[in-house]
Amino acid sequence: MANTAGDGLRYGARGMMGGEDGAPHCYLLRRPDEEAQPLSSKQEGIPVPAHSCFEVHSGGGGGWGPPAERLAASGIRDRKDGLLTRCDKEQN
Repeated sequence: MANTAGDGLRYGARGMMGGEDGAPHCYLLRRPDEEAQPLSSKQEGIPVPAHSCFEVHSGGGGGWGPPAERLAASGIRDRKDGLLTRCDKEQN
């Protein structure tokens, strides 16, 4: 059995000086031979059979400054480096 805790699943880190908020965290439970199950905040008594895997996707920090004022090359580099990703609960 497992439990989850934390409000990071509901609210991402706040942006500052016009920056956008960061994405919230995402927790997934992958049981053997099953689709990934998104987990909610403060969930208790989660059955976890042997050979299961927890995925924890951290939402990261909020932005600093208006995104439109960043150089286009910076955004391209961020995407290439995997810094602009989302936890897609439907496809994981």
